[in-house]
Amino acid sequence: MKIKHLPFVAGMASLALILGAYSFEHIGGL
Repeated sequence: MKIKHLPFVAGMASLALILGAYSFEHIGGL
């Protein structure tokens, strides 16, 4: 079992979530 790429996937998912929330907040602010 390779769990070395698991943190990378979790990091990418969290990054996409934060980026999406940030852009959504900016669009809502405008």
